[in-house]
Amino acid sequence: MKSCELFVAKSSDYYINAPSVRGRETFLYPLQTGHFLYEPGYRQQRASYDSFLLMYIQDGSLCVDLPNGQQSVHKNQFVLIDCYQPHGYHSDNGWEALWLHFDGVVARGYYEQIIERLGNVFSLADPASCLNKLYLIYQAFYTGRTVKEALMNKYITDILTDFLLLVPAYQKQ
Repeated sequence: MKSCELFVAKSSDYYINAPSVRGRETFLYPLQTGHFLYEPGYRQQRASYDSFLLMYIQDGSLCVDLPNGQQSVHKNQFVLIDCYQPHGYHSDNGWEALWLHFDGVVARGYYEQIIERLGNVFSLADPASCLNKLYLIYQAFYTGRTVKEALMNKYITDILTDFLLLVPAYQKQ
């Protein structure tokens, strides 16, 4: 789908997923995924949006507004947001991101462990595995293939587990 939001480039696209009842009860699942080019001046502010948001910043920079304050995000960084809480993001310069709104019965547990270890904004010394899985989720929708809930769960679980296991860019092993 094409976004109609102001300050989102026309070349941007996103996809919506409605998991089955069994998928909601069993898995981590994608709700939306997309690749956006956010133009200078983009602003999003929400009281709540029932999901968790993972973004990988491919280019540019932005600021995220979270209950614990504002943080700057730059190229090659990940952002993980609890969208059940008030949040926002904006940029005067614009940014490009591959993103995923997800949820599931264990999503909050993963989220809390990850931000305890890495914070909401982080870089990995080797992000290739996480990026590959994030891209595979996006590609499953982009290509119109049948989306297999168990496979989407595996990809999301792999990403979140990698966040807990891989070495952050600022930490030496």
